[in-house]
Amino acid sequence: MTGKIWVVTANTTHARILSTSSPRGDLVEQHGLFHPASKNKSIDLLSDRPGRDSNSDQRGSHTVGHEKDVKAHEALLFAKEVSEKLEACHRRNEFNRLYLIASPQMLGHLRKQLSETVRAHVTQESDFNLVKETPAAIRAHLPKHL
Repeated sequence: MTGKIWVVTANTTHARILSTSSPRGDLVEQHGLFHPASKNKSIDLLSDRPGRDSNSDQRGSHTVGHEKDVKAHEALLFAKEVSEKLEACHRRNEFNRLYLIASPQMLGHLRKQLSETVRAHVTQESDFNLVKETPAAIRAHLPKHL
């Protein structure tokens, strides 16, 4: 199959889309997406202080926080943003094949968010966090012949 080949590398705060037109070619960065909210401390993402819960069996109270839920929600929002970007680019026929390389958490979120039409173009998935690597280092994690 000929045509534009895209490689998406992502984690919960940053995604990069790289491309090549040749199955043995070098990767060139095309797009970068950032989700700064995912990088914030969990407590900063909450709109208010954690709630308090008093326990009738024991003296005092304890905080009821949802920090992990908030971080997971932000990661899911970013996966949706990346998926929407890929869907829009697919409608414009900007890629024929897609390789996904993402941190395990982000890869799971992307699997849930990608449309069936975009998923049909996914050639390979890998659960590595390579978002900060050079295009050459990312290329080294892919098959010689894309």
